[in-house]
Amino acid sequence: MALAASGLAAAGQSSWVFSITQSGRYFTNPLDGVNWRTRVARGETGWPDASPALLDIEGAALPALKYTPPPERPGGGPRRTYYFRTTCGAANAPCATALTFSNLIDDGAIFHLNGAEIRRAGMDNTNSACSSLAGRTVSDAATSGIFSITGNLLTNLVTGDNVLAVEVHQVTPTSTDIVFGTAVIASTTVSVTRGPYLQSGSHSNVTVRWRTDAGVNGRVRFGTNQANLDPFADEDARPNDHEVTLT
Repeated sequence: MALAASGLAAAGQSSWVFSITQSGRYFTNPLDGVNWRTRVARGETGWPDASPALLDIEGAALPALKYTPPPERPGGGPRRTYYFRTTCGAANAPCATALTFSNLIDDGAIFHLNGAEIRRAGMDNTNSACSSLAGRTVSDAATSGIFSITGNLLTNLVTGDNVLAVEVHQVTPTSTDIVFGTAVIASTTVSVTRGPYLQSGSHSNVTVRWRTDAGVNGRVRFGTNQANLDPFADEDARPNDHEVTLT
């Protein structure tokens, strides 16, 4: 029998952090401070209860489900700026090589991770006051904008809970629509540090063990031809020390 064990690809893997309908909290009053962007709980003081994205005031069809629209400004229409916070978990922050964001934004947005700015979409690079206007007009937010952060921009990512905070800006004070939603995929690099090796072999099963430098879902591919290892068995947990029994 031939086999290959990995941490779902020892060279790297990608997994959903959250989908575009991720629940979060939003706020509509002007915010120029920094507390709302950070991991501290007081950043959400006075914010409405969490609700699913998309955040939208939009009459046109969108490529994701719409939910309850955020409050409008007095007299009707979206406010100039909206603020969004959500918590996302990271199992192995030191192994992360990239976070990829797939977005629906009308019109502009500034993204923060645990208080640090990581990306601007359709916004001037020097102005981030709550009264700032976006530098572009988006028609119905019908297509996703995608970007990735790597390198130093991942410094603020921690193992455990992280806070993504986004301010969404209109292109004009009287714009009639607003849309925001984002989905995030994490990419990690994992190395095998021991094995694989076999244990408890019998006529009906064998246990494969190995170790990786980060906790990930393990996979063993097996078969009688090393060029064609189609059958596989996966772990349910995300350990460093892996153990998969083949029957």
